[in-house]
Amino acid sequence: MTSFGQVFAQGEVAAGTSLVAKIGGSTSAVQMDVKTTYADGSVKMAVLTLARPDIAAGHNVDVVLSTGPVSTAPALDLSSALSGHSFAVSLTPSSGVARSIDV
Repeated sequence: MTSFGQVFAQGEVAAGTSLVAKIGGSTSAVQMDVKTTYADGSVKMAVLTLARPDIAAGHNVDVVLSTGPVSTAPALDLSSALSGHSFAVSLTPSSGVARSIDV
């Protein structure tokens, strides 16, 4: 899963419109969590979440977003999608006492 913020021009994504992503010839649903809208109701800024293929370090993949029919698919369950993955941060401030945070 990948999540990122995206800003749109006024009218680019009308209210009630959903997005799809084309990744390497395959189409994937996009979960769009609208954060702000323009006066006409179109999307101004949204957090987008989509399933993507695994990407090796130092490599990239092209993603093309387009409008599509409103999806009736259930929202992505990030807790299950992230199970088995770990992201830990270790900090050592000037006091010398190390702290570890499992994000």
